[in-house]
Amino acid sequence: MHFKQQKAVILLICILLLCFITPISIVANCKKTGSLQAQYSVLNHTVYVSVPPSLDDYYGNMSHTVNTYSDYANFVTPQAVESIAESLQNITGNLPYSNEQFADAVLTLVHQITYVIGNPQYPVETLVDNSGDCVPLSALAASIMQAGGLDVILILYTGIIPEHMNVGVYLPYTPVYHTAGLASTDFVYDNKTYWTAEATNAENWKVGDQPSSVAGAVPVIIPINSTKQSSPAQVSSSLNTPLLPSSITVDPSQSQLGPNFSQQSVILENTGALIVSGSISPAFSGEKVSMYVVSGSSYDYFSTVTNDSGGYMLAWNFTSTGTN
Repeated sequence: MHFKQQKAVILLICILLLCFITPISIVANCKKTGSLQAQYSVLNHTVYVSVPPSLDDYYGNMSHTVNTYSDYANFVTPQAVESIAESLQNITGNLPYSNEQFADAVLTLVHQITYVIGNPQYPVETLVDNSGDCVPLSALAASIMQAGGLDVILILYTGIIPEHMNVGVYLPYTPVYHTAGLASTDFVYDNKTYWTAEATNAENWKVGDQPSSVAGAVPVIIPINSTKQSSPAQVSSSLNTPLLPSSITVDPSQSQLGPNFSQQSVILENTGALIVSGSISPAFSGEKVSMYVVSGSSYDYFSTVTNDSGGYMLAWNFTSTGTN
């Protein structure tokens, strides 16, 4: 395909992918396999969560390979779930032991996801699938906890069949709310005490609780505080208020791209930039808008912030590859 034709196709794809544009805390009014709109009950509150299908697609195309134990830390992606952490902190922020109770609230949410044996996956994928085993459930819990400012690690229990994983949460005191009758379990790493946090849902585990099935296992500590994963967009979340559907329009910028595809393609080839603008109704001032662009094997996100009237403009820079 000639470069000029290729760019016209890319522009057309951008116009058609309306349901791939999702502002934070706004759910686009279109559905696709892989999208999620769910709600969770946490401490007499309801946490609403939505995942745009393009974000699930993005993480689905990332590497899921685990060659060494340290690779499990790659699945911890706190930026993608920051809005969930914020919703939970709005519940626990004024409680007497807010860090511990925030971690317990995270466990309460994650425990509502079905336990199914499978492969490692990213938190976004776990939310969309509404299922996972100890590895993806721990990655999800650790991601939300880290997004909320907690110092966490992953704990892999080896020497047992099957191996098991849960989360370690740093607290400078013995957990107050751990299950009565169970001794709190901790591991010391880097001169800090981390208390176990079990993400699977066999029991209503609290921070400090530990399943008896891992007794005698050899724990391997996997640090994740140096994780630098960045997310191009975020899961949307709202506390006690359902996420509102929105109507999104996409228009090419006439001033820079020309009035029709052929002229737009020529300018695209010369400038190496695609400018797209549009509006959101109802208007959401200051909210982020993300667009997902697929060109061959390349997957790109780009985002901007809406203005007071709900309008937005996004710019995508590309490199010419000639023909393919």
